[in-house]
Amino acid sequence: MAACERRERPRSIRAVAANDDRAPAGASEALVKDAMSLGYPTLEAATSIAAAASLLWAKGWLPVPVIDGDGRLAGVVSEHDIVRAVAHGLDPQQTPVSEVATTGLPSVSPDASLSEAGAALGGSAYGLGLVLEDERVVGMLTASDLEGHALIEAALGAGAADVITEISPNDIMYAGSWGAYAYAGVTALGCIREILEKLGRPAPDRILDLPCGHGRELRFLKVAYPDARFAVSDIDRDGVDFCARTFDADPIYSEEDPAEVAFGEPYDLAWCGSLFTHLSADRWPGFLELFARALAPGGLLLFTANGLLPADVLQGLGLSGAEADRLLADFKRDDFGYVDVADGAWGLSLARPRWVKEQIERSRLELVSYERWAWKPPFPAQDVLVCTLPAG
Repeated sequence: MAACERRERPRSIRAVAANDDRAPAGASEALVKDAMSLGYPTLEAATSIAAAASLLWAKGWLPVPVIDGDGRLAGVVSEHDIVRAVAHGLDPQQTPVSEVATTGLPSVSPDASLSEAGAALGGSAYGLGLVLEDERVVGMLTASDLEGHALIEAALGAGAADVITEISPNDIMYAGSWGAYAYAGVTALGCIREILEKLGRPAPDRILDLPCGHGRELRFLKVAYPDARFAVSDIDRDGVDFCARTFDADPIYSEEDPAEVAFGEPYDLAWCGSLFTHLSADRWPGFLELFARALAPGGLLLFTANGLLPADVLQGLGLSGAEADRLLADFKRDDFGYVDVADGAWGLSLARPRWVKEQIERSRLELVSYERWAWKPPFPAQDVLVCTLPAG
């Protein structure tokens, strides 16, 4: 198995247009190379059908390109091709995938516009297409990539061209699809905008992103609130350094013990996406106090939590059947469940709303709203809680 070349992304779509001699003055339409999924796997022609089936299963049965010895496209193998081969009695262990791969999947150039690509992929039975350069596969363009860009434009308008699209090679949240990655960031922005509008609050002047990762949400907040000063914090120091350098944010290295984290100034708003979802019950009070220390009086904290999740979803998140059963049993008995997956550093938690509310009531924070499954792009969807630090 090989992978498409991972190409360096431009910093923003507007920068692409400004540096493209073919683009008319003022043009800022996204190109395929700005949106395509990078690092997408390919199969060598000699790979067995059995090995191909394993890869397709791992990729959610999305079709995978097949390349010849020179790295050029030889076809595409899909779940249908695998089933047809087995039905015809071909030996899955001995038959090379090139014998069952099909051709005809739409392809586009990396320099084509997304509107051109959308028209070209309209007839694709799989909802995705190959991005080819000199007959070599350099990426994939999926329906989710196109949808992600449409959401960015809907959320930010002309500002969509200013979103920094540079991805750190160490970003574990980036799974190869810019569309899916961007979807999480845009909808986080939507959660923030909605609560600010409901409360009649102005745009925040000082924003804290903790945990910041490598800027999945930050890149959209920067465009939506261009006059705000941002601070980024994470236990992943590489992520903090990347965000500080790439998004001009103030770096704050976090610690496993939240009491050791110091903030230089109070913040009007703090976004905390998918941190409490990984904390054991005994660690919640310390992190709630961390955010109470970080906020200015009247400031807002938005953080996410997991409610009840079915056993099959838990196993899809990497838990064994026994771990999922134990987590659900604890949740049903105590309104909170947790399983450790990293030697105590972090794990996976489930919390009923009443349990979460009790934790907030014991803190210096005050609950403003609790929206079930409001942050939908992460798998699975997460609840969004809004808290404030009362004045006085």
